[in-house]
Amino acid sequence: MEMQYFKEYSPALGREMECKVYGHGGRPMLYIPCQDGRFFDFEDFHMADTLAPWIESGQLMVMSIDTLDKETWSDTNGDPYWRIRRYEQWLHYIVDEAVPKLRYLSKERNGWDDLPGVIAVRDALLPAGEREENIPCDLNAPA
Repeated sequence: MEMQYFKEYSPALGREMECKVYGHGGRPMLYIPCQDGRFFDFEDFHMADTLAPWIESGQLMVMSIDTLDKETWSDTNGDPYWRIRRYEQWLHYIVDEAVPKLRYLSKERNGWDDLPGVIAVRDALLPAGEREENIPCDLNAPA
């Protein structure tokens, strides 16, 4: 599986950020780790292995990025104003830097001028019979 590591300065965050791209082409997927997660969680938790058939066949390309949770949500002793400001900066990093990078790589590797929808990835990779079913529930019913 082709993997590419990046460590680049982020103007939105005022520091270097790390990420890793898995795959040589295919539909782009942005992976954001769980709380306090790092970009390498995608590999450490064997998600790269799970998606390997689609990544290696060029159907899917994954970009795994870092969180800033330790400077935002998880920094319970930090000033609430600066915690939310830092979180907003991280959102700008995603929208203004990570997604455009993923878009550029997709265009470069696939020759696409536009990105397909995220839901289309699931629908394209999983036959209808293998998709999860929506389970009806009454949100007003007592638990």
